[in-house]
Amino acid sequence: MFEQIADGAPVSMWRSDKTMACDWVNKAWLEFTGRPLDQELGFGWTDILHPEDREACIQSYGQAFAKGQPFSLMYRMRRADGEFRWVLDQVRPFKNDSGQIEGFFGACTDVDEMVKANEALSGAVIERANAVAQRDHLLSEVQHRVRNNLQLVLSIIDMQARSDPASRPALALIARRVRSIAKAQALLLDPVGAAQIDLGDYLPSLAQGLRRAPAIEFRGPGKPVFMALGRAVPLGLIINELLTSATNAYSDAPLQILLTHENGAAEIVIETLGGQADPSASEAQPSQLVQRLTTQAGVKIDVTPDTARKFVLHIDGLE
Repeated sequence: MFEQIADGAPVSMWRSDKTMACDWVNKAWLEFTGRPLDQELGFGWTDILHPEDREACIQSYGQAFAKGQPFSLMYRMRRADGEFRWVLDQVRPFKNDSGQIEGFFGACTDVDEMVKANEALSGAVIERANAVAQRDHLLSEVQHRVRNNLQLVLSIIDMQARSDPASRPALALIARRVRSIAKAQALLLDPVGAAQIDLGDYLPSLAQGLRRAPAIEFRGPGKPVFMALGRAVPLGLIINELLTSATNAYSDAPLQILLTHENGAAEIVIETLGGQADPSASEAQPSQLVQRLTTQAGVKIDVTPDTARKFVLHIDGLE
């Protein structure tokens, strides 16, 4: 009765005694191997194992049989057309009425497609990892070259400023703009997210680059406020321009930057605390450069009536 039921099973089944000698296989097994029953009995089943798997497979079977416990094993088995296919062999011992192990039953499921799909996926993952590693190496090299080039530009500007006092104020403004770009570029390899910058680190670093006395005070929310690099670079240039305007108008007054963040929106307040405005300072209207940069950064700017006294930047679409 069992053998009749097993012959109708869709998977290859076998039975062996305690010595691992096969004494029966079902119809699906014979159809898979394309060999007669007498070639599968005893240890003839080892002939259809893949040469690379045979020794390890027999050894694993021997160890598992000695323990007398259920086990499973994967190996390649030759099909009737000569192709080796991966199979998952799930094995269970069977016992007599006294509870002693008489032998083992096994059922082999063809899992070749699944194994090859996993191999292809693993290969794709490895290929992707290698591509990412190469990209990161190239990006690091580009970063190094850009950083050196920006430093060279700053050195040339400094040399020109020392030799031409009349152009020194304009060159100082250009140098601050270059430093703003350099700061954003230096943060490009920050591992957080997809090329994002924490405004809590970015804004005070921009303020330090202004080299102003008294120093500019920064206050933030105490937690990261991330902004995509593509928006942070023009924002840095905007901050640099507004800090410069405030410094030109109130050169000796304390200056602070306040960053707040709530519900995906941030507000940056640049405010001068006290001091008298320089009569020669320009009116508090953002320059044409700042107006163009606001579109790139996705920023809206409010300006107080007093010249460069207070700028408020509104930024939406943040984490």
